[in-house]
Amino acid sequence: MKEVFGQNTLSILDQFNVLNQRIQQEFSGVKDELDEHLLAINENTRDIETQQNVLDVLDEKMEKLNMRVDTMQRMFRNFIMQTKVRIDLSINEQKLFIILYEFGKYVPLTYLLSKTLIESAELEDCLAALSDKGIPIERRTIGEKIYVKMDEDFRKLQASEPIVRVSQSVVQQMENKVLASFF
Repeated sequence: MKEVFGQNTLSILDQFNVLNQRIQQEFSGVKDELDEHLLAINENTRDIETQQNVLDVLDEKMEKLNMRVDTMQRMFRNFIMQTKVRIDLSINEQKLFIILYEFGKYVPLTYLLSKTLIESAELEDCLAALSDKGIPIERRTIGEKIYVKMDEDFRKLQASEPIVRVSQSVVQQMENKVLASFF
C-alpha cells in the first residue's frame, strides 16, 4: 500500500508540476502580450506628442500671421484716416454701412440679412468689400452665430469727418424700413 500511496503522491506532484508549468507559460504569454500593448501605447503616445508639437508650431505661426494682418490693417486704417480719402460704396454696401454705423456694437449676421434683404453670400462679399475699401470691420463668433461691428475709431472719424459717401436715397430707404418695422 505504501507503493500505491507513493505512486499517487508522485503522480499528484507530477500533475501539480505540469499544471504549474502551464500556468507559468500562460502568464508568460499574457505578460508578453501586455508588453506588446505597452510598446504600442508608448509609440502612439510619442506620435501624439509629435503631432501636438506640430500643431503648437502651426498655432504659433498662425498667431504671428494674425498679428501681421492686424498690423497691416492698422497701417491701412491710419493711412486712410491721414489721407482723408473718400470711400464710395455700392448700394448694398451703403445699406450695410448704415446699419453697422448706427448700431456701434456687435450685430448678428442674421439681423443684417433681415434688415438689408441681401443674400447671405452677397452679404459676405459686401463685408469683405467694406474691409477692402478700408472700413475696419471686426468679427466675432459666439456659439454658432457670427457677429460683426464697425471699428469704434472709424465710427468716430466718420462722425467728425465723413469719409464714406452714403446716398440720401439709401438713407431714406433704410429709415423707411425702420419705420415700417414699427407698424
